Amino acid sequence: MPSGGICCSRRSAPPGSCRKRCGRTPGTSGISASTTTRRRRGEPASIRTTPRRCPRICARPGSSSTTRRTRSRSSRRSRACRCRARAIFIDVVSGSVTTFEQCLVWLGVAALVADRYWLFVAAIVLASSFRLTPLVLLAVCLAARDGRGVRYLAGGLAAFAAIFALSYALAPRLTIEFFQSIPKNYGESGRLNPASLPLVTDAASLLERTSHVVVPQALQLIAYLAIAVAVAVPTWMAAARIARSGAANGLELVFYLAAIVQPLVLPRFKNYSYMLLIAPTWFIAMRSTHLRSALPLLLLACLPVYSWITSADKITLVANYSQWLIAAGAWALYLYEIHAGGLLARAEHRAVVSA
Repeated sequence: MPSGGICCSRRSAPPGSCRKRCGRTPGTSGISASTTTRRRRGEPASIRTTPRRCPRICARPGSSSTTRRTRSRSSRRSRACRCRARAIFIDVVSGSVTTFEQCLVWLGVAALVADRYWLFVAAIVLASSFRLTPLVLLAVCLAARDGRGVRYLAGGLAAFAAIFALSYALAPRLTIEFFQSIPKNYGESGRLNPASLPLVTDAASLLERTSHVVVPQALQLIAYLAIAVAVAVPTWMAAARIARSGAANGLELVFYLAAIVQPLVLPRFKNYSYMLLIAPTWFIAMRSTHLRSALPLLLLACLPVYSWITSADKITLVANYSQWLIAAGAWALYLYEIHAGGLLARAEHRAVVSA
């Protein structure tokens, strides 16, 4: 064959045939046989005389179609996490303190998995002094292995109340203005605040523009509460099941559930707060064992191109709440995997790791 050509192009060629066909040794670099013959005869070599690795799959024992499929699945699973990573960029550009808040939260998680619950409570309370959102994570203490979760939860809430009392004693005017500003923060919606309540209000506005159907605010509030209850109840049941199982990674799973459920339950969850969901989303994307990864792609492929969902206003609604939709999908996948028993680690595994 001419020098520089592709050797072993037939997939049916048996392993080890590269030496017979092109003069190369499988798994090593070499020069084609025609180039070596020309050098012996004193003829000029062809244009490509640099060593090349044989492209035959058998020449690389570590390469296979299975490896390529695994990498493809990993890349698809990481897309959701890359969408979450935008929250870090938004936080840095806007000058927000969410990054420091998240550092405190994850330091608390490290203490939580080590059964150092008071350190976890202290970290969450300090993180909540920046914003109120992380305070919900204190509910994870109810799954404590020593059975004193209520004490840890009450202690954390008391410490947080003491911080507010001290703030009121030192600066009463600023504290009052803070509480007065809380109702004003619920007007944001769309990509700035992709939470359940803004999703309901934006969907009602879209329905009013397209179908001229006015949805009363009371009905919108009822719809939001229905979504919150429909998410919170099965999540609580799944967390209770994890706590009863005695799994080695039980506290870790309960924290991930508490984190992933926040934008689905809370009425306000800003876009930069989605930084908290990076690790839980990556965890469930990589540990999913009972659901085929191609199923979401199959569902997307079944959607018709020209349909009601592809109109401009509906695409805008989906784009604004894409992070919320990813959180909802990850939450559903958590419940499915926990019910199937695919995420729970055995208790003896914890003993081996600690040893």
